[in-house]
Amino acid sequence: MAICESVCYEFFQFRLDVEKQQLLKNGQPVQLTHKAFQILLLLVQNSGQTTKKEDIFNALWSDSFVEEGNLTQYIYVLRKALGQTPDGQSYIETVPRRGYRFTLSPEQISVVKTAFAEESGEEAGEEAKETNALGGTERFEKTEKANGFELITERENEDHRAEAESIEEFPFSPEKPAAKKRPFFSGTMLAVLALLCLLGLIAATVAIYYIQPQPSQTNNAAAIRSIAVLPFKPIGEKGDKEKLGLGMADAIITQLSKLQQIEVRPTSAVFRYIDYPSINPLKTGKELGVDAVLEGTVQWDGDRVRVSVQLIQVSNEKSLWTETFHENISDIFAFQDTISRKVVSALSLHLTPQQERNLSAPGTTDHSAFQAYQMGIYFWNKRRKEDLFKAVDYFQQAIENDPNYAEAYAGLADSYSMLGFYGFADVSEMSEKSREAAEKALSLNESLGAAYLALGNTEIINNNFSKAKELLERAIVLSPYNASTHQRYGFVLLALKRLDEAVQEMRLAQRYDPLSPAINKALCNVLISKRSFSEAIEYCERASGLSPETPGNRLSLAHAYFHGGRYEDAVSQVNTEIKSGGMVNAAHSSLAYFYVKSGRFAEAKKIYEHLKQELKNDASLNIDLAVIAFALGKKDEAYEYFKKAVEINDSNPSMRVALAFDPSLDEIRADPRFAALMPE
Repeated sequence: MAICESVCYEFFQFRLDVEKQQLLKNGQPVQLTHKAFQILLLLVQNSGQTTKKEDIFNALWSDSFVEEGNLTQYIYVLRKALGQTPDGQSYIETVPRRGYRFTLSPEQISVVKTAFAEESGEEAGEEAKETNALGGTERFEKTEKANGFELITERENEDHRAEAESIEEFPFSPEKPAAKKRPFFSGTMLAVLALLCLLGLIAATVAIYYIQPQPSQTNNAAAIRSIAVLPFKPIGEKGDKEKLGLGMADAIITQLSKLQQIEVRPTSAVFRYIDYPSINPLKTGKELGVDAVLEGTVQWDGDRVRVSVQLIQVSNEKSLWTETFHENISDIFAFQDTISRKVVSALSLHLTPQQERNLSAPGTTDHSAFQAYQMGIYFWNKRRKEDLFKAVDYFQQAIENDPNYAEAYAGLADSYSMLGFYGFADVSEMSEKSREAAEKALSLNESLGAAYLALGNTEIINNNFSKAKELLERAIVLSPYNASTHQRYGFVLLALKRLDEAVQEMRLAQRYDPLSPAINKALCNVLISKRSFSEAIEYCERASGLSPETPGNRLSLAHAYFHGGRYEDAVSQVNTEIKSGGMVNAAHSSLAYFYVKSGRFAEAKKIYEHLKQELKNDASLNIDLAVIAFALGKKDEAYEYFKKAVEINDSNPSMRVALAFDPSLDEIRADPRFAALMPE
């Protein structure tokens, strides 16, 4: 009889059973895949310290190539399964550029051990008789104190034991002592086996010597975990051909993204290369933070099109694949499908039957609909008011040509939602139209992440953050590398006051679209909320450098500078914004606040009096006047402005975030009279 031990880890309402490979919550099983359980156990066993990503990969996927996005999705599943700790924090924290940390300390996790006996031979036979008589078997019980933890016992049904033993061996489980067995091989048999092994070794050596593996793209492709598909460059007459070149790239991006085997930069990440064409694809690959770049040229000649494509590995500047196509324009869908398949082959990706079907499923087979959709994608990416209305027109044209074009409905839905979000059109009307178009898209294709993205944005506009969170989580599962999805999800988490998780999502958004001014600014702002001012400055400087003319970029940078202690730089940025004629009232408000906090009271009061006159034309100044007045010691005036600001902006999600996290409001939040007005 051998005495064995099973280990369980308990924390709050959870129990992690190593032997059964099961997570229980309040005694009920939580559905987890085998790999998700392994990752959770590894994190728990290393609680209180960082578990490096490479350690997780080595432990779980040492014999295969797996991209980092897979690990990210497992972490996402685990966070959703665990929820939050009683104090409102996530159980799993991302340690940037390193790995993950189980946030509970070792002292908060109980290790519960179960002692039991395993019999073999005649003893097992005797127990089998008892099992037949009793209908079950009771394990040998032993209760004692070990390392400060109570050893417990349990009774198990024999059928359950058989089921547990059928599960594949778990690499982190405590090893059980092996029962002693009689030697199976005799000395003669061992000698024969040794001779056979020697002959096999000689044969293998000869084969290796004479059959040298040919240098292949597979070795290069093994290092490819991310790819950017650049807009196809038109040759000859341009006009709208540049926009169609982006559309062709978008089609390939969409097809490759469906596979979820490799990080594919979204269309928004490569959009800038329409106005600033990539001259050096290797430099572009480094800018986008990818391992490979797919670039192409397209030349129209009447009803025929010539497309040249090249896949380049960024690290060694080698071409993994290149090809030229001469096709009729009516066959555009066929050669887009061919290009995607060639990329899959060059990267040595192995597809499941479902992924094969996904790769071969075009959104439409109507050429006119596809061209209109491509134009819609181009204008949707520009984000300006007039461009979003143009996007609406083109998506509607696509739908007229193909009423079953799900992607066009999704594009239309998101265009409507963004018109409402930015205040370019009536919010109620845009919300209704967006929801209608998105639901139509999902009726045609229920696995379309873009449709859930649009629905999520509609719920954000209407301050329904719980519903928005649910929809965006679905969008992330379907489109894990869509930067806009992670950005909006990060905003929702911020609105729900889950700051650390919001930072993580914004980091993912910036990773998938590193050249987006809007996303870099969003990450900057959330880092300001977290009081990580030095890092916030880095991303605000990047946003301002990428798009210095965009209103608000300089102001975010100014606030990062100010809270980071760089007062003169902050004032300089605000003055530049004022001179550019951008967000003048907001800039003057920031300047007044900076002045009063740096002791320049006279100048601050002068601006304050000026802004009071502007209030009749700009109600958003109420919150700015409240902050300035409070800093000047005019608390009664500040209270009136603050109360009005909360009343007016009660349904404004951006204002709710500012009230919760803006460091400029720290003193106001600390005052009980003002705190009573804060929305929950």
